[in-house]
Amino acid sequence: MRNFANLLQALLIVNGLLALLVSQTFGGLSGTILEAIQAFVSSFVVILAVLFIPCLGLNRNLPKRVFLPQIFLLFWVSSGLWPLTSVFSQFPIYIFAVAWQVLLGIIALIYIRALNHKSLFLTPEMFPSPNFRLGYFLSSGLVGLLLLPVCLMFFGFSLSHSYVDNLSGGFVRLGLDGLYMKERTYRLDDKTVRLASMIHIGNQEYYDDLAQSISPGRTLVLSEGVSDEDGLLRDSFSYGGVADFLGLSAQGQMLIGGRLIGVEQLSETDFRGSENALPDIARADIDLRNFDPQTIAFINALGTHLLSNGSLAEGFKAFNLWAQNHVTQETNDIIMNDLVTKRNRAVLKHLSVALSKYDTIVIPWGAMHMVGIEAAVKEQGFLLQSDLERRSIDFSKLPIVALLGKISDTDGESL
Repeated sequence: MRNFANLLQALLIVNGLLALLVSQTFGGLSGTILEAIQAFVSSFVVILAVLFIPCLGLNRNLPKRVFLPQIFLLFWVSSGLWPLTSVFSQFPIYIFAVAWQVLLGIIALIYIRALNHKSLFLTPEMFPSPNFRLGYFLSSGLVGLLLLPVCLMFFGFSLSHSYVDNLSGGFVRLGLDGLYMKERTYRLDDKTVRLASMIHIGNQEYYDDLAQSISPGRTLVLSEGVSDEDGLLRDSFSYGGVADFLGLSAQGQMLIGGRLIGVEQLSETDFRGSENALPDIARADIDLRNFDPQTIAFINALGTHLLSNGSLAEGFKAFNLWAQNHVTQETNDIIMNDLVTKRNRAVLKHLSVALSKYDTIVIPWGAMHMVGIEAAVKEQGFLLQSDLERRSIDFSKLPIVALLGKISDTDGESL
């Protein structure tokens, strides 16, 4: 175990140093083979740390004060550093954390050197027999069992928070009290673009607050919503049933007062944006006919099995079974290209035209779209002016007990 401990100690420091190098702090080496090496070392060290934790109870001579702080920081960094990343910018916090990982490793070496007076690593003299004592093992195991649920919840939530943040490009934040959607406002000269990330189901107060925040004047809302002019959908596609099941509202219940216009009007030479008390609203999405047949089949399956099923549990089961038989990696790429890339391309085309007619453009689209839309807005020279968030789902208002009962009920009772 001594050699195992020394190996882990060395790799903890190496992992921290590699993380600093690929983070562009010291010369910008990300994107190179070093980044792949760092990712491998990080995963390997996490596995070793998990295997090493029981050793702390099996061998009473292993210094806990040396390894436990380093292992905790390693797991915390790997799982996303929540809640610090909810308060501070993620990149500086990450740099600070991996720098501390290196510093703790150096402090550990100095501490070990002070104990044995001849080596920076653990020596045989530091392991007098017996290494194993039943009482020590049982007491350590009891403490570990008491702390394990708390640690698993903490790191599990941190990992979930990090996953949601990375997937949405920072436009969605998972909090202990709810799910938050972010809005970022960009400005270039006298033009303003508001990117408001949306979710299909949420608290009605969330939709009302967003709708009321849209100011009058020369303002255009480029709304989302795929049309179906050829009637390609077999069933009514609505999130209303799922929303009712969760005690929430569907996005379609967000009412924005304004003048409805056709998106083709934006290209008309003599068309001018409204200067009335209410904004203009134009659907800037595409039609279902522009989707690949596999995507249309996917949407029909989603509507038939999940959104129109009398039991949500049975609906999930049926849809997952369909997906296992019909969705491959190639199919998934086609679906994502249709649902995200093609639709982003459409709204960005309309945005370029709309900027010549309006002073403020509001784009309340799904959070998955925001990464691509934001990148395109930045490329046009727009600079971030403000960043705010709204709580879209209040966890305290979810009927948890009733939900658990409904989820376990598979007899087809109507939602």
